[in-house]
Amino acid sequence: MIDKVSKLKGAEFDKEYDPAMVKGHKKAIAMFEKAKSDVKASDLQKYAENTLPVLHEHLDLAKKLPSSK
Repeated sequence: MIDKVSKLKGAEFDKEYDPAMVKGHKKAIAMFEKAKSDVKASDLQKYAENTLPVLHEHLDLAKKLPSSK
């Protein structure tokens, strides 16, 4: 992804980057939700639980990017 978007500028960059941010945050949220229920260590569960609201906030912001749709 980095190699691909690093060569782009302007609207071409936005067209690739914005949807990738939405997709990436959705994937991260799914991973953290799974980890929250699957891990046995309480400190890791707490970390996942504390991180999920931040990931959801970032996803909401990514969805507002001009080319995210």
